[in-house]
Amino acid sequence: MEKQTKIQKMTFEEAVSELEAVVHQLEQGNVSLEESIVNYERGIALKKRCEELLEKAEIRIETIKGTGENIKKEPFSINTSMPAPPTKNQHPDENRENQDLR
Repeated sequence: MEKQTKIQKMTFEEAVSELEAVVHQLEQGNVSLEESIVNYERGIALKKRCEELLEKAEIRIETIKGTGENIKKEPFSINTSMPAPPTKNQHPDENRENQDLR
């Protein structure tokens, strides 16, 4: 139970780091079956902690993007208003000039 409390106090980075160590240890297979089961249980608890923290972060981001009931969920995308790359026979400055005319 004490270990569970410790996990609940971990930051996301701490939990991920510990989870990676547990996975590595399980992959090595150098421990007894009983110890493997204990490590597996710890790994599950660490995974849940990471999921909780990610969910809280997502809620915070959604709140920042919009307040109240009209929270706007949008997939992350790269700015599409950047000028298109020049074509084979086009000088790079031509494209920029055409963008300014729009």
